[in-house]
Amino acid sequence: MRILFSSSPLTGHLLPMLPLASAARRAGHEVIIASGADLSSETERRGFTAWPVGPTMAEIEEFGLPRTPGSEASEQQVLWSNVQRLFLNPSTVRAEQLVRLTEETPVDVVVQELYELGASYVRPTTGRRLVHGLGADFPGFVDLAVLGHAEMARSLGRPDVSEQYLAAPYIDPFPPVLHPSDRPWRDVRALRPEAGDAPAGASLPESFRRLPHPRTVYLTLGTVYTSVEVWRRLLEAVADLPVNILATTGNTVDPAELGTLPANVAVERFVPQALVLPNCSAVICHAGAGTVLGALAFGLPLLLLPMGADQFGNATAVAAAGAGLVLDPESATPEAIRSTLGRLLDTDSFRPAAQAVAESIAALPTADAVLAEVLSGIPATV
Repeated sequence: MRILFSSSPLTGHLLPMLPLASAARRAGHEVIIASGADLSSETERRGFTAWPVGPTMAEIEEFGLPRTPGSEASEQQVLWSNVQRLFLNPSTVRAEQLVRLTEETPVDVVVQELYELGASYVRPTTGRRLVHGLGADFPGFVDLAVLGHAEMARSLGRPDVSEQYLAAPYIDPFPPVLHPSDRPWRDVRALRPEAGDAPAGASLPESFRRLPHPRTVYLTLGTVYTSVEVWRRLLEAVADLPVNILATTGNTVDPAELGTLPANVAVERFVPQALVLPNCSAVICHAGAGTVLGALAFGLPLLLLPMGADQFGNATAVAAAGAGLVLDPESATPEAIRSTLGRLLDTDSFRPAAQAVAESIAALPTADAVLAEVLSGIPATV
């Protein structure tokens, strides 16, 4: 079968789908990954066929940065404006391109990450569609998705397809132990998350290996809600602590902009989590789903600084499980960050709670098992 995976051009949205894509390839299926051209090289490096569709993240940032629609706007209006600019408008462009591509090259199954609504307009030959989750349930997201589909339908001059999106099996890599019992999805299929992989022969950068202390903390803020100012405040907070700080800034922030680094800190743009996390005692992050799940899969407690989207829900879920602590990144002082990290590292309860979540993750079905289940009943000749 030919299986299409479609994602927004955000690394943190694509990576959680790769275990299922890899399982599909192992099972002998042809896998195509559609996203912005800026993710094509990463997709092809992993051996998948890339379809560059829709705007790149740089184009979205240039023309559609989240911004308040007015000083009197309600929180819901601000949220809707952000959803439109970051996800809905790009999905509309992506839908038109995907429809054309799949008319020329039909696909048998569609897997779309939940923020990528463009693939809702692709008609898989088998009728089998999956919606792939990322993190904790975003409050009211289903309502936003329905509104988004309605607006896309008007823009494209096509029927509203929100019902088929809502009826699709929801592939959920966020552990059930972190979810509330009342969920908005109709058909949830749990999937064991993975911390990602590393290229063959890859090792930690020399900057990481020469750090002086026995304990190490991984620090990252993702690729969307980040700035040099926040980074400088965080580095001030961790300077001179008796722990190593392994930090990755992504492509948004140039490490050179951060100035002279403390002796206990090493900064790179990117290092695979699979290399970093086995060497760590804790993680400081933005509560993005990929980083949270990677840390918890290794039983690492988290200091969470949520800044937007599903990050607030992820942070709340981790704190409720006793596996982490949460600070407001806008108001937290360096002193508060330093003391909270010390509490996370030195209090006996956080590591066991994180390890309990890790055990629950390990018990979830593998990507191979989930793929076999969701494709069951489709004739092998398709």
